[in-house]
Parts: sequence; structure tokens; C-alpha cells
Amino acid sequence: MKKCPKCGKEVMDNINVCTACGAKITESKVKVEKKEAAPAYGVITGVLAIAGIYLIANVWSLLGALVYFVGFGMALSEIKRDKDFSDKNFGDFAKKSFKKQNILKKGIPAIVVVIMPLVVAYGIYGWIILDSVRTAQHITDLIM
Repeated sequence: MKKCPKCGKEVMDNINVCTACGAKITESKVKVEKKEAAPAYGVITGVLAIAGIYLIANVWSLLGALVYFVGFGMALSEIKRDKDFSDKNFGDFAKKSFKKQNILKKGIPAIVVVIMPLVVAYGIYGWIILDSVRTAQHITDLIM
């Protein structure tokens, strides 16, 4: 619901004329400022990504994938919040991200997002092969 600028009555979003006073209601575009990422946030996404990859390789692939996906989601949301980012200029954004002053707050999240397909492939391999071998080894250890 939006409010009529003339009389203040609430009007449905799809209506452009106030039903109470007849005033024309125009959409006011509110400019949303994107906040800068904190360097610690980039480090957290990197730590989650590394922990996820470690868990995929050494513990349990599904748990590792879930941890990585949390880091990926945080990284992607942080990248999209950045004022320099747009869907059309990811290459330029990535180049700026890897400069020394930007590596913690932009570079690490960019790396986490870019290597996502590799982690998915590795996670599937880990789920099918590594977890099966670990389970077989555990069963063998129980029997012996």
C-alpha cells in the first residue's frame, strides 16, 4: 500500500489515482545506498569456504557442502550489496577486488563465488566416492 501525497489516505499499489481525493499518485524512486563491506565479513566468508572444503575432503561431504554454501550465500549477498557491482560488469569488479586494499572485503568473497562450480563438483565426488569409502572403512573396522 502507498499513501496519497495530497490527502494521506492509503491507496493500493496498482492504482495511480487516489480513490479519496482524485490526486495523481506517482511512484517516487528511492535511491538505496549500498553499504561498503567490512573486511571481517570477507574473512568470515573465506573461513567458511575453507572449512567447507576441508569437511568435504576429510569428514562428511554433505556437511562440508552445507558449510560452504553458507559462506557462498554470505559472499554473494555481500558482493551484490557493493556499490561497484552490477551483473554486467563482474569482470571489472573482480579486477578491482584483487587490488591490495580491497582483497579482504571484496576479493575473498569474489573468490568464494567464482570457485563455486568446482566445489559443487568436488562435493558430489566426495559424496559419492569419499563418503562411500569412509563408510566401508568404518564397517570394516567394526567387523575386524
